[in-house]
Amino acid sequence: MATKAIVDADPICYAIAFASQDYAVADEDGNVCNVYDSMRDAKEAAVYDGDHILPYPHDIDVVTDRVDDFMFNLRDALNAGEMVSFLTPTGIENNFRRKINAEYKANRKDFVKPYHHQNIRDYLADEWGSRLASEGLEADDELSIVGWDAYKNDDDSVILCSIDKDLDTVPGWHYRWPTHNKEGSLYYQHIEDALFAFWSSALTGDGADNIVGIKGVGPKKSAKILEQCDTDIDYYEVCKDQYIKHFAEKLGSADAAVQLLHINCQMLYLLMHKDDYWEPPNVSEH
Repeated sequence: MATKAIVDADPICYAIAFASQDYAVADEDGNVCNVYDSMRDAKEAAVYDGDHILPYPHDIDVVTDRVDDFMFNLRDALNAGEMVSFLTPTGIENNFRRKINAEYKANRKDFVKPYHHQNIRDYLADEWGSRLASEGLEADDELSIVGWDAYKNDDDSVILCSIDKDLDTVPGWHYRWPTHNKEGSLYYQHIEDALFAFWSSALTGDGADNIVGIKGVGPKKSAKILEQCDTDIDYYEVCKDQYIKHFAEKLGSADAAVQLLHINCQMLYLLMHKDDYWEPPNVSEH
């Protein structure tokens, strides 16, 4: 059966752009002395006063060939009859998560994108039809919306393609393409596992997005804490107790700790539809 691959194109841009960039050591006059595969090697070689390191990008034709190879390999791996890919709009100011918490992804403000990052975005849009996510959303929100729609309609032809673990909060078929240290994998995420993945992330936080978690709680410890939970209510109550235990004194009250849990959940939550947003489960109804 032909499948429909829904692709998170953001990590593709970064992976290929970084792989398509060497690092040059230049002297104080700007003359390139040598070119190195890694930043570390370049830093070790920059030993003279005035030496500085510059990006040394590969030829654009080589880069676009790499993009084509990646997308063709992805299509073939999944026997995809259709591929739809999404890119997150540039700029964080209008992101709905930034409006919930100004610290969302604030840890990336000094991050320098690789030279070909925008060129790859443009090429994916022009040659592969990549779409920008809706205003205020991210690419993984768009994948989540498509994934939830497929799950609710028993559509097994849709496969969400990404290396972002956040998408494990969405039930249905998933594909993680091979990376330098992991093989590719096609797997089905059951609704129970998706629910667990979300609440586990509420405990661990997400350092990449500057979402604070409980200190010392990683995937293994969160699994132990949540092992008796079955329902959304169960998970919420356990996570609330953990936040009060670990944050109430620091933040000044139990209410402040619970508010932090709610803010984190709002940022971690991937949307089911365009007008969706996270709310705490209604305990009074159970």
